[in-house]
Amino acid sequence: MTGINFLSQRRKKLTTTQKRDRQIFKIGMGILGGVIVFLLSVLGLRYWFGLRLDTVREVQAQARSQILGQEEVERSYIISVNKVIILAELFKDRQNKQQAIEYFSSVFGDEVLVKQIAFEGDDQLLTFRLQAEDVFILEQVFDQLQSTEVKTRFAQVTPSDLRRSAEGDYEMTVAVTLGQE
Repeated sequence: MTGINFLSQRRKKLTTTQKRDRQIFKIGMGILGGVIVFLLSVLGLRYWFGLRLDTVREVQAQARSQILGQEEVERSYIISVNKVIILAELFKDRQNKQQAIEYFSSVFGDEVLVKQIAFEGDDQLLTFRLQAEDVFILEQVFDQLQSTEVKTRFAQVTPSDLRRSAEGDYEMTVAVTLGQE
């Protein structure tokens, strides 16, 4: 009798196949759903990172324009700072020169006339042209210039060019290199 009712066996097979197909369909739908969720999340993240990138670019452009807007202020500030540095150096050199002139005026004494003073800024060289009525006064000045006090206070002191003028006065040149005090 079972051979006659082949329809019931066929239904059982079909029901088993349908159950298996439903399971495969459910698994396939789950996988498809997972892929769609993954794809949507990737697209969402890409969109979000794109917005963040646009925001960063906008901030960068604003910062760049602000920096470029302040460029002239920075340039003038740098120029001002360099001017102040140069003026400070010039004032220091001028002060060193004035101190040296005052010091050597006291070293030369009242009997020696400072006929000429020249200053070369590049070499820091101060040159005095001295005149005295007596050669012995210039000899005393020469001795004072050879003292340890003068040698420690100035880098180099070089007396030279001692001669007698047509008027009978004696003249001498003293070259002083400023710098080491």
